[in-house]
Amino acid sequence: MERGNHMSIHMPVDLKMPTANIVQYIYKAMDGNIEEVADILGCDVETIEKIEAGKEQYTKQQISKILEFYKVDRLEPPTRFSDGEVEKILRLWRTRISKGNFKDAKKYHEKFHLEKYDVLPAGLDLSMLYNMFLVKYFINTNSIDDAMITLRAAEPKVEEANPENQYHYHYNKGVILIFLEDYKEALKHFSIAYKLDYVEVKPHAHMIHYNMGVCYSKLGMCIRAIAQYEIAYTLLDREQPYYFAMVISNNLGVEYIRAKDLELAKKYINDAMRLSVKLADEKNYQLALQNAGCINIKENDFEKALEYFEKSFDYAEEGESSFFDTLFYKMLCLISSKHPSAELELSVAKLTSKDNDYFLTLFVALSHLRDLENEEAEDFIENTTIPWLMERKEYYRIQYIYQFMINHYTELDYKNDVLRIQDKSNGLYEIMLLGGEELEKEKIDLLFIDFNTGKPSD
Repeated sequence: MERGNHMSIHMPVDLKMPTANIVQYIYKAMDGNIEEVADILGCDVETIEKIEAGKEQYTKQQISKILEFYKVDRLEPPTRFSDGEVEKILRLWRTRISKGNFKDAKKYHEKFHLEKYDVLPAGLDLSMLYNMFLVKYFINTNSIDDAMITLRAAEPKVEEANPENQYHYHYNKGVILIFLEDYKEALKHFSIAYKLDYVEVKPHAHMIHYNMGVCYSKLGMCIRAIAQYEIAYTLLDREQPYYFAMVISNNLGVEYIRAKDLELAKKYINDAMRLSVKLADEKNYQLALQNAGCINIKENDFEKALEYFEKSFDYAEEGESSFFDTLFYKMLCLISSKHPSAELELSVAKLTSKDNDYFLTLFVALSHLRDLENEEAEDFIENTTIPWLMERKEYYRIQYIYQFMINHYTELDYKNDVLRIQDKSNGLYEIMLLGGEELEKEKIDLLFIDFNTGKPSD
């Protein structure tokens, strides 16, 4: 029998319907019969009857032959956003994922076995959508290895997937790459996700811009980070405006400190502090207190900075990164103000951080900074500490070190040293403002935003 052009079949897909029943629906819709299916597969009618009775199953190759014969390209629900069971389950998935109810979301998939539709034209989209949500589940439960395995399994099908699944794939890949600290590659995937022609990207665009802000921040590019965070702020999810406003405000405060705009930094940090109190969010309150202390360091008001850091310790658990970070700035304040307890407290800080190589290295550096009149200490700071921080793109810590050195050499009236360090500080500031020489040379195709319109630039 000669068949017509390729087409889509619209049918009420039941997630619990066996694959054989769906094949039966297809051949009947195309005016076929069981004998014709047996002939297509080169088997007897009894074999097809056993499959339809649930005693045997079609293979993927057999399904492909049937679909090719009937020239069916896609199998779809009558309307994409109907009240049918497919969309109902997917809506339940989305709701539970967005609310962080991941265990319940996972149970929904296990109940309905979405992956069995992978053998059908529409099954690719349903199965892949499940896998993309499963990746989100693993990410949000910090099971990054499982997220990577699931995402890699989906990679061969990305090009065939619909825009929705391509969006989820590239967004998830970007988030995983942030965990892996590959920020340049993460930026590429967030850019692709944003540019996809998928209607549901827009309500979630603030998360793309937020994550791009995180990437730029980690790459030491404060101005680009600010641009992304500011856009994210204007696109906040209406369901959680206070939480995201708090998080983004804290991040903007940090970036404006690095960009030397202390007035805007104060504005956003005050907002973050107010919202963290409103939401009883101790983690973000602790961060806002630390950021407020950093502003006072920039203003050389070390006594006020120490007050903020001491209060910040009330909300930080000893041994956590946030605790050590606050401790770093406190030690910087003590040596900057020539506090009599600086030497003793630095010794305690090094002892406390003995199991944390990163912060122990920072406290050792501060010990040398305190002894800057010693030629060996000066050499250690300029030829060991600063190159190490440059490699990590932690330009902001170098800013504080340069500020200390300029103050120190100014006090000693070492004009040549003041000019030398000031020149280095200006060069570092230029890297942070212009985006980083290394990234510019690579000419990576990233998403750049027109700050006035909030839309991708040409």
